[in-house]
Amino acid sequence: MTKEQLWQEWRTIITLYEAGSIKKRSEWCKENDVNLRSFNRWYKKLRNQTSAPHAKQGWIPAQIVDESCDYSYPRSLCLKIGKASIEVRDDFDPLLLARVAKVLGEIC
Repeated sequence: MTKEQLWQEWRTIITLYEAGSIKKRSEWCKENDVNLRSFNRWYKKLRNQTSAPHAKQGWIPAQIVDESCDYSYPRSLCLKIGKASIEVRDDFDPLLLARVAKVLGEIC
């Protein structure tokens, strides 16, 4: 993993924590299988960031389709990244989705 990829992965993890958690960092890290010491170190690094490398920010191309996903679940979303299809349900793990999307974006 390159230095930039490492920075981006931790930006994603910190963003996921800040976006939806009202839990303590320790609880959130335990539930999401994230090392607390690493989280705290990166959290401080990213909050005090002045000259850290910046990742390219942008949108991943997406299209709405009516096939290849099971729409029987009342609240779901089907994502296509390259040739891969991912069904996201209401109770999804945001950290896992971010990791999967990142890998698929790189290889597809």
